Amino acid sequence: MGKNHITIHDLAKVLHLNASTVSRALSDHPKISAETKKIVGKLAKEMNYRPNALASSLRKGSAKTVGLIIPRVNRNFFASAIEGIEAVLNKAGYHLIIAQSNESQKKEEACINSLLNARVDGIIISISWETRELAHLQMILEKKGSASI
Repeated sequence: MGKNHITIHDLAKVLHLNASTVSRALSDHPKISAETKKIVGKLAKEMNYRPNALASSLRKGSAKTVGLIIPRVNRNFFASAIEGIEAVLNKAGYHLIIAQSNESQKKEEACINSLLNARVDGIIISISWETRELAHLQMILEKKGSASI
């Protein structure tokens, strides 16, 4: 297994279990024995297994992540806003991804595409000084369905 990322399938192969059993053991499913959970957990630690957050978010339909697009992170206002936004999101069990538009509409559009590709649950945006067209913001509504601007 000379690859960088160990998967549930790798653990299952070593343990001669199926991947769904390994997955359930790692998520502390009640139908999996304590002994199996212990064995799976030990191997996962030894092999430095890290859950694939994207795969998990696809299965669950939620990444528990919100994207924040701001013009520049080094402004006092945005630094304070980030602190408050992150505190509220963390209390609700969400993580924050921050992107900078550098006051460019093209960069803002690229940030939105990257965040949508990362399957964020929502996007908070302070539009750039350069932004005049809003089609890229409409795209958020179309991709997310229930999102609002």
